[in-house]
Amino acid sequence: NPQTRFHYLSSSPIQLLPPLQGFLQSEGFPPGSMHLRESTTLRTLIPGEGESRAHKISAIARLMEDFPQRRFLLVGDSGELDPEIYGEVARKHGRRIEGIVIRDVTAQDRDAARYAAAFEGVDAAAWHILRDGQPWPLR
Repeated sequence: NPQTRFHYLSSSPIQLLPPLQGFLQSEGFPPGSMHLRESTTLRTLIPGEGESRAHKISAIARLMEDFPQRRFLLVGDSGELDPEIYGEVARKHGRRIEGIVIRDVTAQDRDAARYAAAFEGVDAAAWHILRDGQPWPLR
């Protein structure tokens, strides 16, 4: 769809912008805005407990505010807190969230306690777990 826009969100520090942009381009990802974590000192290069979550929640809130008519598909992985963050966003902005796709990197099934808690109150048809080799779950 020519009206689709991409926003890449990571808790990686801003210092990694050039290699991340290179990776996205070399791997054929569509162009889009990049939202990285501010890091002005060596001490803050590695996020402290809760900083990644706070950064992602804040960045998503800004995108929702900046684009009030836009609907979003949230794509992340199970390695850190994407399921929990995206569940929180979906509960808050339900109708604006087109769907959630979580790439499984932790070998947990959809019925894992973690996902039940993360997506409590979110329509079960709205979120998907994607394993390597599986077809994309949304059309």
